[in-house]
Amino acid sequence: IYTCGVVGINTLSDGTDNSTGSDPGDDIGVITGWLQQGGKDMLLTGDDLAGDLVRNGGVTSAFLADWMGVDLIEENVLPMIGVQTAPLVHTESANPVIHSVDEWRAVASALSTSGGYYGGGSLVTGTKRYDGVYARPGAVRLAEFTDPLGFPGAYMFSAATLNLRDDHNARIISFPYDFQSIWTPAAEAAKADAPLAIRAQVLADILNYFGQNGGVPSDVPDALTFGAHHYPNPFNPMVTISYTMPRAGHLSVKVFDVRGRLIDTVADSRQAAGPGEVQWNGQTASGEAAAAGVYFYEARAGDEVVIGKMALIK
Repeated sequence: IYTCGVVGINTLSDGTDNSTGSDPGDDIGVITGWLQQGGKDMLLTGDDLAGDLVRNGGVTSAFLADWMGVDLIEENVLPMIGVQTAPLVHTESANPVIHSVDEWRAVASALSTSGGYYGGGSLVTGTKRYDGVYARPGAVRLAEFTDPLGFPGAYMFSAATLNLRDDHNARIISFPYDFQSIWTPAAEAAKADAPLAIRAQVLADILNYFGQNGGVPSDVPDALTFGAHHYPNPFNPMVTISYTMPRAGHLSVKVFDVRGRLIDTVADSRQAAGPGEVQWNGQTASGEAAAAGVYFYEARAGDEVVIGKMALIK
């Protein structure tokens, strides 16, 4: 299993260019030699993995095509799928790998911290960049990006790919984004009896397909604190307020103006443990458009409260 979460550092390479000290080894040579032993299975994920393999040269480009079974079409697929920063991914109905779930969010907008965003572990501004890849002939597209309304069938890009190398009895699964970007849709996370995080279920399906089915994934221990953040800021007309529940319980999210007057109640219900998100559409509780200006949201879970400041522009 290979995953690259730091988008500012070169990923897999062939060790031919070490001029900057960031390309020290022949990763591709080691991995290819291992796969050629036969009977091997591999999972690769990463925001910029395919792009790096193409830029690094012929040997790494060949690995992308011959072993991963994909072609790089766009180095940033997000503008090609409606400028979505958290596109809904839907599995192919007849795919042979992922059976426990049929959709998830590939969240490219990272957590807001001090005016920036955490992109794959490094502080960057904006969003992550996902590779736009097509499954090559003979490879299997396991999942696709849906359109902004959540409908499948709009794009040819692959959101997860399986490539079978029968000559070496090898099975390679790849995602054009890092595994940590797989988020449970808010509708699923809101269920009182919500199951494990979807990324855990996806990983379990992959391991089962690889024949590594000796264990059952378990949920992570309770987080110590409740957290919330929002994006974009400023916004017009919609702002997303994301949160992490340390345990299942009641969540309240309210929006106030600078005078402390309640403008709207965005959430007031029980939520499952884990991440989720709600949206404020820039309207008052009576359905009228709120005036441009500064607003505050109060996210409350039990005794824990997070206050956020945001600006509505028009």
